[in-house]
Amino acid sequence: MIEVKELGDFKNILKKGNWKIFGIGGLPETRSEADAVSDNFEVICSRATGELSSVRKSLKVNVFKVKNNSKKAEDILSEKLVQDYINSFAPKEKVAIYIFISSPKIEEICRDNKWRLIASETILFEKLNSKDFFFNLLEKIGLSREFEIFNSDNFYLEKERLFDKFGEKFVLQTFIGAGGRGTFFATRDNYEKVIKSLNLEGPQKILVSFFVEGFDIAITGCVTRDNGVLSGFARHQFIGVEAIVSGKEIAKYSFCGNDWTLNDNHADNIQKQAETFVQKIGNFLKKEGYIGIFGIDFIYDEKRGVLVPLEINPRLIGSYPIETQFELSNGRLPLIGFNILDFLNLKYKVGSDMKSRNRKNLKSNCSHAILKNFLKKDLSFKRNLKGGVYELKERGLTFLREGFQLNDIENCEKEFILTAGVPTKGYSYRENNQLMRILWRRSIKIKNGADIDDDSKRIIESVKNKVRELINI
Repeated sequence: MIEVKELGDFKNILKKGNWKIFGIGGLPETRSEADAVSDNFEVICSRATGELSSVRKSLKVNVFKVKNNSKKAEDILSEKLVQDYINSFAPKEKVAIYIFISSPKIEEICRDNKWRLIASETILFEKLNSKDFFFNLLEKIGLSREFEIFNSDNFYLEKERLFDKFGEKFVLQTFIGAGGRGTFFATRDNYEKVIKSLNLEGPQKILVSFFVEGFDIAITGCVTRDNGVLSGFARHQFIGVEAIVSGKEIAKYSFCGNDWTLNDNHADNIQKQAETFVQKIGNFLKKEGYIGIFGIDFIYDEKRGVLVPLEINPRLIGSYPIETQFELSNGRLPLIGFNILDFLNLKYKVGSDMKSRNRKNLKSNCSHAILKNFLKKDLSFKRNLKGGVYELKERGLTFLREGFQLNDIENCEKEFILTAGVPTKGYSYRENNQLMRILWRRSIKIKNGADIDDDSKRIIESVKNKVRELINI
């Protein structure tokens, strides 16, 4: 059995298993992280956006026309031309389909074509992704004292007791809604108004928890079949940062990027605590039959020096493919390789260093911001913008060269990359949906991720101005 010590070990195991992997999604960089661990990988996407040329310099990308220009993996895989193309490899190679998240239709297509799916099936994902499951998980790992669950129509009777227990400001979360839509902050001044809002949709279950003054942290883990639970590197989450999300509706609590640089005074504490949660939660997920990548979001209570878990994401997460690029840039084994090996049921061994990651020798920083359609209407571009490596000069955005990955940045202080949907003539971009991603090989956070520095703000504003120019506003 091979012990995975370097990237070549992933490739050798996959080659020995005779696997051909297809990454499926809307954009050219979709699931591109798999290329790092497989010599027999290609992307199938539905949009030839501005970064296509850059991505094609590194890996194979096929663009297929899909009904309504859909970016959904389900719609791409439903196209007969796509199925015929994939099956043209099937007589000689085993086919694996690598996607962000599954659906019953995707699972049916994979079964009919005898393809292996690299993603959890829908029925398991929906169970583990529910707030019911998460709250039960918190109780199982000993955090039940941090919250209570009520029926919303009992809140008027519980008012004084709740303020006595949780303080003068606390958090209410519904079991429905996401992206901040189901989160409320109760004080004595707004209590009745909040409760009335909760009851608009009828009685429902509500979770009450302490309000924590702190900042947002996340970490990735990977549940394996035979090698325990593996850990990634803790990172800052950008949540509702005004310079990034301005113009997007309901953006106050929306995820909009990451920064992997943690301040020295709490980096080790955060990493150690996050890894403890990775082990506890990962082993709990494994008992439910889960394998592969998962994410945990936290608030770090700086006063107490304690991580408070907010939610789990039992799937690939929004930091990909950038997270893999960060790992590779620092010479570390990427979690995604183990994710792929386990879904393909391939045997391997792994070193203990994958369960606890050493931050001291990290040599490359990394940040990214996800820019959404900020113009409050559907957009159709009249000109192209080229994806790649840029610099902001006196005359504005200046294209330097092609590139879409962290290691394509040479001057860390001045250069940045535009990728992941760079606007192209002929494609529509819906209101509030993603426009593109901006990638830096440096830290851009200030105030522990509550804001970003002035240089990155100027870059974002220049990109927005370019978007306005491309649609002739």
